[in-house]
Amino acid sequence: MILRRLALALQQQNWFTVMVEIMIVVIGILIGLQVDDWHQRRETRQLYQAALNAFLIESNSNRQLLDDRMRQMEDRIPVLEQTVRHLVRCESAPGIEAALNRVVDMSYRSIRPSQSFVAYEAVASGTRFQEVMSQRFRLQLNSYYSEFLKQHEWLVRNAATIDPASRFEETDSVAVVETADDSSVYTQFRWQVDAPFESVCKDRAFVRDLIAMHAIHSVNLRLAREMQGKRDAFDGEIRNEINRIGLD
Repeated sequence: MILRRLALALQQQNWFTVMVEIMIVVIGILIGLQVDDWHQRRETRQLYQAALNAFLIESNSNRQLLDDRMRQMEDRIPVLEQTVRHLVRCESAPGIEAALNRVVDMSYRSIRPSQSFVAYEAVASGTRFQEVMSQRFRLQLNSYYSEFLKQHEWLVRNAATIDPASRFEETDSVAVVETADDSSVYTQFRWQVDAPFESVCKDRAFVRDLIAMHAIHSVNLRLAREMQGKRDAFDGEIRNEINRIGLD
């Protein structure tokens, strides 16, 4: 209809009508573009809010995983302290051999931290989200996660620095035994102390690795607690960003 009127106005050289019709077309296009842009921004905000919610869920899952590792370290450290203290002094005590066997056994059960960063990557690397992300949250995200990821790498590297289990196998103080598990089909190998305490405390390689294991657990427990504190603070920032997007 508009194009027909515009063509008729051109034929009649009615320039005022031509200008009016052209302005109507241009305004219509601009309104259409504005509406389309509004819909796109609304869709981006919805996707961003969903990504932030996934980020918060991932953070809570990581918190539980790290809490489990922290509890394991908290359980192990007193046993390690007890055994290291008696081994260094070569001083026997009731129950020390049972404690030694517990230390050897738990050294084969990994407590390396496992964390997922999939949702974080989706938020941080999503170029589409940059236009709706607040400047405050962007700064907090970059600052927090650069430090958080660094600490996580320290946790993993510290845990991998020494592998007491494999070293225990090379000492004269530890031997392997084959034990049946809960299944009637499968069996498993377990390592245990195979020497009297008086001999074990003179095995310098064994004692050295035990001291290193205690040090690594202590350092990683401190790092893990710091990470959980930072996570608590940053989870608050995620919730504030989710609320802000919901109000826009």
